Amino acid sequence: MNWRDDQWPRILLEEKTLPQQFPRFSFHHIRDPERAYIEGPCSGPDLRFSYRLALYLYPDHPYEMPRLYVHEPCPLYTYDGRPVPRCSYEFHISSHNDAGEVEICHCHEDDWTPDRLCVGALTKGIIWIEAYENHLRTGESIAAFFDRELERRKGDARVKRT
Repeated sequence: MNWRDDQWPRILLEEKTLPQQFPRFSFHHIRDPERAYIEGPCSGPDLRFSYRLALYLYPDHPYEMPRLYVHEPCPLYTYDGRPVPRCSYEFHISSHNDAGEVEICHCHEDDWTPDRLCVGALTKGIIWIEAYENHLRTGESIAAFFDRELERRKGDARVKRT
């Protein structure tokens, strides 16, 4: 199976944009819509773990929302050692796949539009990892971290306008 003619310009744009924003990430099976995905590492001195994110494209990309998973580490645990929930607003988790990898909620399905790029989903994955690491340190939910960050950024925007 191949991408449709109307999809190729978008696939080429995704391919061009990815190394500009995420140079350590790469496309796999980009010519095969049944198997196409993006994968890359997320690590740093402030992170407890080294992570790998994987964003799976679907044959109807960009009209169908891609799925974002934490490949590694797997499984993930809460700050008190329990497995993370299978589906949770507090953790911004949509589900787990058959391998037990957590699917990060990077966008509500109803809010996905074809003009959203894969780098946007990956950016949300990086922020999710930051929130998860905060959860491991403090026990604070990922949703609370996001809410606090959103308020902080709104405040930063107000300060810049004055």
